[in-house]
Amino acid sequence: MRGIVERMRRAREVVGGAQEALPDDLVGAQERLAELDAFYEALIESFVTVIEEWDKKRASLAPQRREGATQPA
Repeated sequence: MRGIVERMRRAREVVGGAQEALPDDLVGAQERLAELDAFYEALIESFVTVIEEWDKKRASLAPQRREGATQPA
């Protein structure tokens, strides 16, 4: 998931570059690119939240795994 987030961040950079390169009079294209940028932003925020929650959950499970682990005889 972290890799996906990085790729989406790079995609946002591409979208931003396209927005800067397009003339302002191409309003429809500018609006679509702005919407795409907002979409990527929302996805990134969602993925980061999932990653952070998983990291917390995983950290809380680590002690349980160690306590419940059986030692070889």
